[in-house]
Amino acid sequence: SASSYRITVNSSDTGGSGLRGFYASTSSATPSVSSSWNGGTTFNANPSTTYYVWAIDNAGNISAVHSITTAAINYSVHNTRWCTNLNQAISLAGGGNTIYLLRDLTDNTTATLSGKSVYFTPYGHTLTRNVTITVNSGCTFVINGSGKISSNTTIITNKGNFKAEGPTLTTSGAVATIRAYSNGYTNITGGTIYNTNTSVNSLASCIIGTGGYSGTISASGCTIAAKGADSCGIIQGGHGNVTINCNISAPNNCVSINSGSSASLIVNGGNYLTYGSHTTLYFQTNTTGALTFNNGNAMQGSNEACIYTNSSNAVKILKGRIVAAGGVALYRAGTGSVTIGDKNTAYGTSIRLYGKTNAVAFAKSGNFTLSNGGLFCATKTVCKNATPKSGRRGYSIQNMTTNNNSDFGTLTLKDYINNKNYTVTAHKCYRVRLKAN
Repeated sequence: SASSYRITVNSSDTGGSGLRGFYASTSSATPSVSSSWNGGTTFNANPSTTYYVWAIDNAGNISAVHSITTAAINYSVHNTRWCTNLNQAISLAGGGNTIYLLRDLTDNTTATLSGKSVYFTPYGHTLTRNVTITVNSGCTFVINGSGKISSNTTIITNKGNFKAEGPTLTTSGAVATIRAYSNGYTNITGGTIYNTNTSVNSLASCIIGTGGYSGTISASGCTIAAKGADSCGIIQGGHGNVTINCNISAPNNCVSINSGSSASLIVNGGNYLTYGSHTTLYFQTNTTGALTFNNGNAMQGSNEACIYTNSSNAVKILKGRIVAAGGVALYRAGTGSVTIGDKNTAYGTSIRLYGKTNAVAFAKSGNFTLSNGGLFCATKTVCKNATPKSGRRGYSIQNMTTNNNSDFGTLTLKDYINNKNYTVTAHKCYRVRLKAN
């Protein structure tokens, strides 16, 4: 069971008076003939305990001692088998079985999932590991419920499908908390993903999709936070789309779509804070995916742009607040089209962009469309090098002078690693918004 072993004693007395029984004890002291001898063949034993066993015949002769040490019971496999380490538990688990962690534990055994799908439930306990858990192609590994896995290396090496539904995963010494290869998916639907590695220039990040990764990355209802000066929340170097509706804080990018990637980024809600000298949502050069900002709050708390696109990335912002405390809310270095608002739905001022320097700035020409809603605020130029055109349904652009009480308001986002809040309030800024004709 999960609390004890059933030990079978095999003994014989060939040609003698016959066996009377056996005696098992945690003491190495030899029992006497008058001790309480067990006439059966089994006894219950506690985990992680040494037992000393003797046999006695009917003539009163006592055998030499034999000893046995029971292993720790740390995992339950589907509540029917009990194991010492994670490698053993994965080996014994059938497809679709759940492995339960039964106590706080340090376990550095190799753990590789091949040919099946397995669930892992920490049950509120902490598993400390310095060896990655590898999920091979075609397999699914799901960590569900509360609990924590702590490591100084990559916790999950995902070559198949990985899903986290509530645990805390934190690494202190690796470049990635979760590293994804090949195809499949990486899906975080709850809990916390941390990377507290502060090594210089490590780019230590919470989730990294490698260059050959064609699978998707999604995060909703969770918190993702990185600590190092160059650390990111999510890096997608592969080609699968990234979909987020969560909380991310990092000194570097909250999300970076790396050079050569064709991945698109879809933001469906949540809060995204970059507090170092880096961009919050970043598309590097030679990327072709699009950014769709359906809702949420994004802030660059230092002096950089909040959203930065480099190539032909199309940008569409439908709802939410995008803030740059010292720079530009939206900066287009490439030629991709930018659309603010939805021409079929009048959101009014539920789209708000604020930049200390500019709300919107373009380095190159390209389409820029304002449709049915949007409030742009800036202390310098609202739309730099941008000539917007209004959308349909009778809306036109209205330029307004300095206003002491801007409609933008105040936005506060949290750095979840350092437990610090960043606040931006737009005062006395130039603004532009759409106005019904």
